[in-house]
Amino acid sequence: SSRSGHGIGKTATLSWIVLWYLMCYYESQISCTAPTSQQMFDVLWKEVKKWIDKMPEWARAKYEWTTSYVRFTEKPETWFARAATARKEAPEAFAGIHGESVLLCGDEASGIPEEIFESGRGALTNENAFVLLFGNPLRLTGYFYETHHNQKANWQTLNFSSLDSPLVDRNSGLIQEIRQKYGEDSDEWKIRVLGEFPRADSVDDKGYVPLLFR
Repeated sequence: SSRSGHGIGKTATLSWIVLWYLMCYYESQISCTAPTSQQMFDVLWKEVKKWIDKMPEWARAKYEWTTSYVRFTEKPETWFARAATARKEAPEAFAGIHGESVLLCGDEASGIPEEIFESGRGALTNENAFVLLFGNPLRLTGYFYETHHNQKANWQTLNFSSLDSPLVDRNSGLIQEIRQKYGEDSDEWKIRVLGEFPRADSVDDKGYVPLLFR
């Protein structure tokens, strides 16, 4: 479970892991989700397609990309990664995945409803079952928050600050804007730059920082 600031390459890394897992684990099944269709299909799934296209021909031929699936051409019906939006009223995004090698991926995991994770528990019964959660730490409640706090002993947790990333220019417009507008002691700076959770006294009754969603 990895919390981080902006611009460090979360989406690219997640797409690499999806393609690596498909290549290296026989008849693997992967379910990827994000809290919005834009984040899922316009960001993560297009990133997966971009890296498939950059592969050598022999490797590229192993993958069949569609708008909601990447199938391994050797056994496309049982060897695949799929994409689904995480919606509380339809919590099936992580459901229905079964096999010896299972990977569940949550992008922008702080916004994924609790019900999605509950529906995915049944897939985590084998040795090669993994869960990856990436995101900005936007709120003080929910499954993603718990993986870094009360449930931390059950997870490998990582934290990446934008200031430490070689991919991020410290003088970039985004970092300078946050510094000038909100200051380095603000929750905006903590969440968007340092990859840290907000202060308890600054969140609403749903655990979010209202400032970030105006």
